[in-house]
Amino acid sequence: LPGRVRKTHEWSLTAMRPVLHGDRIYARQMYGDTTSLVCLDKATGQPIWTAIHRRDHDIISDPMIVQDHLVCLTMARTSQLESAVRFTEFDPETGTIWRERDLITLSNAWHRRQVCEVQTFCDGMVAVLGGVVVSCDADGQLRWVSRQILLPPDEQPDWVTQTFSPPLVFSDTAHVADGGVSLHRDQIYITEPGVRALQCLDAETGDLIWTRTLPDLKRLLGISGGCLIAHGHERLLGLDLMTGETRWRHSIEPLLHGHLCGGEHGILVARRQPIDDKNTTFVPELVWLDGK
Repeated sequence: LPGRVRKTHEWSLTAMRPVLHGDRIYARQMYGDTTSLVCLDKATGQPIWTAIHRRDHDIISDPMIVQDHLVCLTMARTSQLESAVRFTEFDPETGTIWRERDLITLSNAWHRRQVCEVQTFCDGMVAVLGGVVVSCDADGQLRWVSRQILLPPDEQPDWVTQTFSPPLVFSDTAHVADGGVSLHRDQIYITEPGVRALQCLDAETGDLIWTRTLPDLKRLLGISGGCLIAHGHERLLGLDLMTGETRWRHSIEPLLHGHLCGGEHGILVARRQPIDDKNTTFVPELVWLDGK
């Protein structure tokens, strides 16, 4: 790939997740003067194209497929104090930019954490952007903006123990007595480093459905057994999807990052298990829990 290899600490704590679409893999990489978007052949891993670098522009989100369109969020520095976040659509065959729309303008204080976690749903996407949550449709038209109370890194140094993870989307469909559908609502669950509250938002409007303060919240694992699974300090919580109230809690030793969580199959987590009396040697141990 062209350009210099950048230092990963420039985007510390940020997982750069590839997306598979058809016979191609799209991924964000640390090459060149800015982050780059690369397309790889799924069968061979060989590069097919790399998107052209643009001065003072960064690809700040993982690539997404929104209604068969290849999309990323990009950031363009517009002044010494502000940067514009843009919905950018790429040609999946060549990496050429097809179109861009400005979504929101952020203070350059955003670069202190560089949070940009995205999730697609229905006909659009939602992004968490360091104290700001935005949603747009498949054409990049802004739907709504919601703000969170975000503490500066200097006031909350332990924010680094929280995981950079995408929002979770849950589809709630209610049925009337005769079996017909009466209501459908997508709910979005939001948490991010520097915010100790878990929020549930209406995906269509951005309205707050409920909020729950969890001072030790590290990340959300997923949804299992009708519960939202939250990971706190040496504990897992099963929260009610509709209210955020605790349905169960389970004490557990510090976890490793890997986990599986979804549907009715429970929660699979990994933890460190000491194998000597001095607790100096560890092996990974898998723990399977019922999400209900």
